[in-house]
Amino acid sequence: MGEIFYHGSSKLFHKFDLDYALQGTGKVKFGFGLYVTSSFTSAAHYSKGPAEEKHYVYTVEVSRKNKSNYISYLEEVAAPIVHQAEQLLGERIPQLYIVNGKVFRKYLGIRLVRSRVVWEKLAEATRLDENKLRVGLDEEKAAAEFLCKIGVKFIEWPFTWTAGETRMNRAYLKASFLKIIRIEEVKLDTKDQYVEGSNTLVKDLSVSPHSLASYIQTYYPLYWGTQEYDVKECVLIHKVTEEWGIFCNFAPTPIQVNGVMFKNCEQLYQVLKFQDEACIREVYHAPNPKFPAKKLETLNRRSDWGEIFIDVMKFCLQMKYEQSPVFRDKLSESKGKYIVELQTDKKSSANAWGVKRIKSMVGEDAATSEKLVGPNLLGRLLMELRENGRLEYTLPDNLLSGLAGLK
Repeated sequence: MGEIFYHGSSKLFHKFDLDYALQGTGKVKFGFGLYVTSSFTSAAHYSKGPAEEKHYVYTVEVSRKNKSNYISYLEEVAAPIVHQAEQLLGERIPQLYIVNGKVFRKYLGIRLVRSRVVWEKLAEATRLDENKLRVGLDEEKAAAEFLCKIGVKFIEWPFTWTAGETRMNRAYLKASFLKIIRIEEVKLDTKDQYVEGSNTLVKDLSVSPHSLASYIQTYYPLYWGTQEYDVKECVLIHKVTEEWGIFCNFAPTPIQVNGVMFKNCEQLYQVLKFQDEACIREVYHAPNPKFPAKKLETLNRRSDWGEIFIDVMKFCLQMKYEQSPVFRDKLSESKGKYIVELQTDKKSSANAWGVKRIKSMVGEDAATSEKLVGPNLLGRLLMELRENGRLEYTLPDNLLSGLAGLK
């Protein structure tokens, strides 16, 4: 577990991007980077924007600081950082400019951007003159890029300059150094101050929206766990064009639901992740619905999706079964075999829906044995449907309400 900090913005997003730096109310006064604070109240204040916009506070997790990954306005620059900087520059940095992170950062910016005459005069100085360390955006960006190269992740300064202040602000030099784990909407008063208790949860991102394991374990324990199959006893779902391709969710088996036609099972499943009409339309009209759904689900997916996603898949498969005689016949033809979705991507283990080929050496002659291992949710649901002729599921009353906008 790292440290927790906060960022305020009038914009809603699910990951940081330095391309948008300086488009909010913040400045580049403390270095070029993504600004966060240990004070939730301060972050809320900086969420101010145009009057009609909302206010969001992002809770972010960052790695813990050590002597080699930050520079501070209150401390002399750590020896490992100075050493790395001198190695990269190929020259010694005067002691004058390592007294704290502020002057160190500015000196680096001038050294990297200004003419040789300018920075050589700085190097020859015998006393610190901060007037000669005035820098602009070009110098700040150059310094930030250089600091990243030598392992520095952030610049730190106190929340106030009062003695004994423990609250801190930071400027992170790369977006990848910050992980958003929670987004809340807040209210500000007429003076742009945080209204205590006005928080409304927008999204909990502490668990990846693309990871289904925790939801299966909590809401679908019957389907929890890894299965193992002998290759010779299975029919493989892999490509739509292959023998058992009709079992793929992308197989062209049109499905009609509430008067709306879907080209395949996958399109229906991805659309049902959302309630927002704009999201539904974008996913529905996409050539491959998985791509926009993956992009949109971080912030826009139904809040109860983890509790219902297997029931939704059962519904989609049931609709396919009822409306496609070819699918029904092929499912019947597979009797006596296990059905598995074979995944061939580079990941070491299968995701919730399929299996991977796992080879192992067995026996005295070290012969190679091959198994198919993984949760295999899709295959298990198809086998359940094959054996029973229907799947039992419970759906929320509003699941299909968003389809009205597609008619």
